[in-house]
Amino acid sequence: MVSVIMPVYNGMPYIRYSIQSLLIQTYSDWECIIINDGSTDNTQDFLDGLTDIRFVIYHFDRNRGRSSARQKGLELARGKYIAMLDADDIYHFEKLSRQVEMMENNPEISLLSGGLFSFSYEKNCTMVRGKGDSVIKKMPLSGRCPVTHANSIFRAEDVEPGTHYDCSLERGEDLDFLSKAFAGKNYMITDDILYYYSEFDSFSLSRLPRIYRREVLIACKNKKYKSVFKSGVRYLASIFIFPLLGAERVLKLRGKAPSSEESAAFVDTLNKIKQEL
Repeated sequence: MVSVIMPVYNGMPYIRYSIQSLLIQTYSDWECIIINDGSTDNTQDFLDGLTDIRFVIYHFDRNRGRSSARQKGLELARGKYIAMLDADDIYHFEKLSRQVEMMENNPEISLLSGGLFSFSYEKNCTMVRGKGDSVIKKMPLSGRCPVTHANSIFRAEDVEPGTHYDCSLERGEDLDFLSKAFAGKNYMITDDILYYYSEFDSFSLSRLPRIYRREVLIACKNKKYKSVFKSGVRYLASIFIFPLLGAERVLKLRGKAPSSEESAAFVDTLNKIKQEL
């Protein structure tokens, strides 16, 4: 079984798309643990109306933050494998079946990931990034995590004992968790695009300076001076250059245009979801 962890805060209306992308999966042996992080819209009513017994709903009485929600989901997970799905993103309809097959065929891999397809519900913007070479590698013992969290799946039994999502982190708790949970263990990044990330709708330029400043401080603390330089350049760019370019152009600098096949797969998945809503 795959345990899919979904933290949500004020997830309406797009959580409906996320839920439906699970219901149309060709792989059916999953549970979805949804942690409602103190939502103030009608997310709770929507979740309480779900009738499929594979959904496990847990409501926080107040907003505790994404790290706490992810950790609670991890504690409740019962599956052999654990995957993630944020409440405004969607899966390719074969996402779980293809990743489970890859993990079953490669028992030496602890963590599997792939590329991201960024999109917008409101604008005609798409981009792909993060595709890999399908080569088994070792997770670094320190430094920046090379694996994207959102589209990953991992073996629950391979998580380093005592590892948890750091609730003191405002952002970056996902990569912090992966780097600690799988340090020195095998991972693979394929070139499959199986996760659709609504990045263009939630991205904010105003948050970047704080994010890159934190990266600089962490790199300094760990005496990773090459990382200090790289993050420092990003920090300065986020203050002086990115505001001139605009959010959409900055996001597109992080990836490239999808191929016609990748775009067609996205449209096909989105149409399958809309047909069921």
